[in-house]
Amino acid sequence: MRIVGDQQEIGSLTNALVRGTEGDGVLEACNMASMVSVLQQLGALATYSHEIFTDLAMEADQGVRRIFSIKDRLQRVTDRLTRVDDALLTTQEEELAEICTSTPGTEFKASAVEESDLLSPASRP
Repeated sequence: MRIVGDQQEIGSLTNALVRGTEGDGVLEACNMASMVSVLQQLGALATYSHEIFTDLAMEADQGVRRIFSIKDRLQRVTDRLTRVDDALLTTQEEELAEICTSTPGTEFKASAVEESDLLSPASRP
């Protein structure tokens, strides 16, 4: 992005306006050149701020999409946990004790292989 209102640009604009004018016309020409420069700078500022806010809106949209994605994934996890909880409620106490003591002396260790795609590296942003 180029900065509008460079001193050389203002000087050449002022010189072009001042040629052939006399007295109060010189002041009016200088004033007009300053106003034109201010308007150019305001135009550049508007363009730059538009770019910033467009990028900001895109980032916000992307954040909203990620939030909805996480919400959906959490809903699937909640549904799955509800099914597991219901299954555990319907099992007999002896079955739970048998499951817990089926391999005595070893602690439960999670396998390195994931069985679902709910929290896999590919599903993360």
